[in-house]
Amino acid sequence: MRNRLSYWKWMMLLGIVIALLNLLALSNRFVEAHHLHIYSGIAGCYGKLTEFIPVNVGEIMMYAAAGFVILHVALLVALIFLRSKERYRTFVKRYSKGMLLGTAVVLLVYTITWSVPFHYSIDLSGDAVAEYTLGDLEELRTYIVETLNEAADEIDRDEDGNIIYDEDMEELVTGAMQEISDEFPYLKGEYPSWKAAYCSDFLEWMNIAGYTYPYTMEVTYNKYTMSLYVPVLMAHEMSHHKGYYKEDDANFLSEIACIKSGEPYLVYSGCLDAYYYVDKAYKQALYSSLDEETADALWQERQLASAQVGEDLAANREAKQKAYDAEEHAAESFSQAAQSVSEVGWDVQSDILEEDCYDGVVGLLLQYDMK
Repeated sequence: MRNRLSYWKWMMLLGIVIALLNLLALSNRFVEAHHLHIYSGIAGCYGKLTEFIPVNVGEIMMYAAAGFVILHVALLVALIFLRSKERYRTFVKRYSKGMLLGTAVVLLVYTITWSVPFHYSIDLSGDAVAEYTLGDLEELRTYIVETLNEAADEIDRDEDGNIIYDEDMEELVTGAMQEISDEFPYLKGEYPSWKAAYCSDFLEWMNIAGYTYPYTMEVTYNKYTMSLYVPVLMAHEMSHHKGYYKEDDANFLSEIACIKSGEPYLVYSGCLDAYYYVDKAYKQALYSSLDEETADALWQERQLASAQVGEDLAANREAKQKAYDAEEHAAESFSQAAQSVSEVGWDVQSDILEEDCYDGVVGLLLQYDMK
C-alpha cells in the first residue's frame, strides 16, 4: 500500500507542477524570468552537450518512445488471452505504471522547454495585430524583390554560372543572428551545430525542412533541403533553439538576420523566404480591397523577380531531386500516407494555435525597419 500511495503521490505532484507551470506561463513576467534563469541555461548547456554526441539523440529517442508505445499496446492485447496468468498481469501493470510515469516526465520536460517559452511573442508595436495599408505592403514587396534581384547578381558563381555554396554557412548564419541580438536579446550566446535527420525522406514527404527537438536541444534538418533555402532554414531553427518558438517569430528573425547580414548568399536565402509570404499577402490584399479589373491591372504591373532568380530556383530543385533519387528509400510506399498525415497536422496546428502560424511574419516585417 505504501508503494502504491508513493507512486500516485508522485504522479499527482507531477500533474500539479505541469498545470502550475502552464498557468504561470500566462504571465509575460514569468515567461521572461523562466527564459533568463531556466530555459537559456538548458538550451545553452544541454545543446552543447548533445552537439558533441555524433548521433542524433532526439531522433533516436523518438524511435525508442514509439517502440515503448507499440510494445505497450501489444502487451495489453496479449493480456486479453493471458489475464489468468498472475505474473503476466503483474508485469503488465508495472509496465503500464512505468509508461504513465514516463509520459508525465515527458510532459514536464516539454512544458519547461517548449510550452512555457512558446508563450513569448515578438511585439514591435505594442499591438496584437499589425495594421497596414495596401501601399505599405506594396512598398515592402518592392523592397524584397529589388534586394532579391541584387543578391542574385552579387552571389558567387563558378564559370558556368552555378552558385558556389559557402562551406562556412553555419558560421555565417550564427554571426548574422548575433548581429541582431541587441534588438532581440534571446539570440545572444553560442549556437550548437545542427544535425541531419535520419528520417529526412519522411520529412521530405511531409514538407518539413527541419525541427528543433525540445528534449535534447538539437537542431535538426532535412538533408534534401534546397541549398538556397539552407541559410534561412538554419536561422529559423536556431531562433527556436534560442526560445522564439512561434513560427511567425522564427520566420521573421531568420529573414531579417539573413537580409541584414550583407552576405549575398544569406541575403538571397532570406529574401526568397520573405518573398513567398509577402507576395502572397500582397495578392490577397490586392484582390480583397479593389475591384477585380483594377486588381488585375496592378497585379500585372508588379515588379518581378529576375530571370536569374528563376534559373537559380530551377537549378536548386533539380539538384535536390538528384540528391533524393541518388539514395534508396525503403519506406517510400508510405510517402502518400506521410503527406496526408502532414496536411492534417498543419491544419490541426493552425486550429489549435488559432493564429497565422507562418503568415504572421508579414505583419512583423511591415512593422520593422528593413532598410
